[in-house]
Amino acid sequence: MHWIHFAVIAMISHSALMIILKEVTNSGLQTEIINFYFLLFTTIVIFCFAATRNVRFQIPGKFVVWFMVLAIIAFFYNYFAMKAISAAPNPGYVVGILSCNIIIITIVGSLLFGNPLPTTKIVGIALMVCGSLLITMV
Repeated sequence: MHWIHFAVIAMISHSALMIILKEVTNSGLQTEIINFYFLLFTTIVIFCFAATRNVRFQIPGKFVVWFMVLAIIAFFYNYFAMKAISAAPNPGYVVGILSCNIIIITIVGSLLFGNPLPTTKIVGIALMVCGSLLITMV
């Protein structure tokens, strides 16, 4: 499959995830409890999936620090995204703001990986920012 197919599947999955998380946060459960069980069950599913594919669960030592950093960043993302989803009247508003990360990722990715940013991509980023702002306006 092409990377766009993977991205579309991830987008649909993320959409379902946000709607379900909003429902769960409306239940009154604490953010910490929601994140704990969400990540616990996600870990179990990933483990089972990887085990059926005969994946070896080992990483070179030089990556341990990267995974620790990823875990800390993932904690902040999950905790604060969950708080925002819980407080927002519609999870789409939160996702609209979160989607602005495309600006950071595209610019930093361009610098790190040497991909140029032609005018069309810059215009696309600007339009996305405008769309996100319009969606999140209260």
